[in-house]
Amino acid sequence: LINNGIYLEKFKCKRKNIKDRFVYFGRLSPNKGIENLISSLSFYKKKSPNFNLIIMGSGDTSYVELLKKKINSLDLSKNIKLFGKFTHKELIKELSSSEFVFNPSSFESFGFTLIEALAAGCTVVANDIKQYQLILNEGNSFYLVDFSNYKSLLETINTARLNYQNTNTEAINMSKNFSIDTMLQKYKKLFHEIS
Repeated sequence: LINNGIYLEKFKCKRKNIKDRFVYFGRLSPNKGIENLISSLSFYKKKSPNFNLIIMGSGDTSYVELLKKKINSLDLSKNIKLFGKFTHKELIKELSSSEFVFNPSSFESFGFTLIEALAAGCTVVANDIKQYQLILNEGNSFYLVDFSNYKSLLETINTARLNYQNTNTEAINMSKNFSIDTMLQKYKKLFHEIS
């Protein structure tokens, strides 16, 4: 399988990691599992009451309403912001200051946002689904976790913090496997093999 490539240069940014500042970006729809992230972070709040999660994206209106209700019912309105639609410049600004990028999706065909976050030098915590297992290996900049198990997420956050040295470089290097140039080379190789 040869995946689509990504223009990695578009995601380069100067990182200024801020502890307890988290980002989710992408479409807002039920398969994204954001409600599981919100539930898990309600437990995290007991340990870190001043954390911030920025949820960037738009989508299914009824799902967005469900997320708003969940945020309010768990008393997280001061911690979690629904950003809505965003520009590339706004995304880069948020990625540059995030401690972690979360991706709790229950299903994805590829996972472009994971690669984009890695290209920005971010540490990514993603749901442990088959597609993510196939495209990336875990390391100090990429973690797979069951987002429906809050204890697992909290343990992963602690582990990632302990392993934080050099993760920006590791994340960027990991994303290079999905650059446009790398994918073109794979297509050329395949073409030569079948011709």
